[in-house]
Amino acid sequence: DPSIDEREDEGVICVTWIMPDQIQGNVIEPFSVGYQLTWPLVSPRGYEDYLTPYVGEEEVSRITYAVDGYFYFGSGVTGTVLAIKKLYGELGLLENGVRGRPTPGSGRFFTGTEALRWEEEKEGLEFIGYMVDLDVSDEAGPRE
Repeated sequence: DPSIDEREDEGVICVTWIMPDQIQGNVIEPFSVGYQLTWPLVSPRGYEDYLTPYVGEEEVSRITYAVDGYFYFGSGVTGTVLAIKKLYGELGLLENGVRGRPTPGSGRFFTGTEALRWEEEKEGLEFIGYMVDLDVSDEAGPRE
């Protein structure tokens, strides 16, 4: 599967996108680097348009899966958390006047060791979501 990154020294790595509502809505529990856990992984399609203005196409193209417990009905994929990057950015106004439109170029990653239920603003930027390296070497891999 070309969407799973094979790294000789680390095994099979899925770069996983997690929207804040997945943790805030109790779909998944807060987690830390080193945790072994099982997540409902789905295709990241649909997130590209949202994330590209923040961090660009190259960074977004690294994402292999997204956590989505609202539209996933399988048993999940088990892996070990290797790294957590927290994405922060500016939200502009949508056409209807509601905040939510990504402000191009405003995305910044901060490295973290844990993902919390609620993340605070950082340097005037709002929390957008997590990008997590998940080692799934012992799994057959996520199913589409």
